[in-house]
Amino acid sequence: MIQRVINRWMLAGVLVLSSLPVLAQREGFGTSSAVSDSELRAVFEPVIQSVRASVVQLESDGQKLALGTIVDEAGYLVSKASELGQHEGFTAYLADGRRFEATLVGVDRQNDMALLKIEAQRLTAVKLVDDEPAMGRWIACVGQEKSPVAVGIVSAKARQIKPPQLVLGLILGEHPKGLQVIVVDKNFGAAEAGIQIGDVLTQVEDKRVIAVDQLISKLQGRMVGDVVQVQVLRGEELQKKAVRLSELMPDPESRSEKMNRMGGSISDRRSGFERVIQHDAELHPDHCGGPMVNLKGQVVGLNIARAGRVETYALPSGLILRKIEAIKAGKQSPSAPAEGAMPVKQDTPEGDAPRQ
Repeated sequence: MIQRVINRWMLAGVLVLSSLPVLAQREGFGTSSAVSDSELRAVFEPVIQSVRASVVQLESDGQKLALGTIVDEAGYLVSKASELGQHEGFTAYLADGRRFEATLVGVDRQNDMALLKIEAQRLTAVKLVDDEPAMGRWIACVGQEKSPVAVGIVSAKARQIKPPQLVLGLILGEHPKGLQVIVVDKNFGAAEAGIQIGDVLTQVEDKRVIAVDQLISKLQGRMVGDVVQVQVLRGEELQKKAVRLSELMPDPESRSEKMNRMGGSISDRRSGFERVIQHDAELHPDHCGGPMVNLKGQVVGLNIARAGRVETYALPSGLILRKIEAIKAGKQSPSAPAEGAMPVKQDTPEGDAPRQ
């Protein structure tokens, strides 16, 4: 759509940035020549200049993990928690070439947002503006480069993204004493906890379960990586097991999933957000954690997930501000979420037995 509304004539200097929201509504303007992605991003360079200094590159052991956004001159910055994975130490590379060790302060697990801190002087912090852009408005995703890492248009109303389906990694069947284990998927938490085929699941978090619906109910409100305590009967012996919850991922061979990945990699964690702004900028997952700006150069969100081929999510600035205060007040976990970089494989269930 962008190629249909912005042409080379505009890029030659006739276009003024303030007119972009209007031009986004028009089709077939001017010549038939298609504008390149680099030319389009160049148009936005003046818009992002004041924000670039607030973007950091987060690395660990020489591996680039995600972008971060400085939100406080005292050294606080926000990023995408699951992209940080299980790494214990982080290095923040500033746009001016300086580097500092970054300490994880806390994580808002529902929104996959991490708050970190660096001990540095002369920092430039962004001003988070609580003004959610409407559908059809242009946005730019900011990195440390002169041009935006991506540009796009808001493609849906701000909304909640439903949480993922959480599973133990079992196929279960009926049993007089609970739920009998028919299949154990080696890629999920139940196998890691030592649950075996033939075991009978009798309790979850000290509550008896005799039906799959009861088990599903006990998992409601939990997050990927949470650990639940279960009791299994093996022969005549009762055993306690601690099982880590995993997300039931879409089949990578399905048509919809193949279509989603045609534009490149997508984020492992891309669901369960409290509220997001959706746009169509093609953002690489390790560019998440960076700021999203409107045409005034105001930071209106934090890119948090590449969810599909033309579907990227950003947390609104108003939500970010609230979560930062909650983390500082000690209302969020000071440790990284366990879901970071958890490999999960989708297998086809055997028979008609329910899967959990």
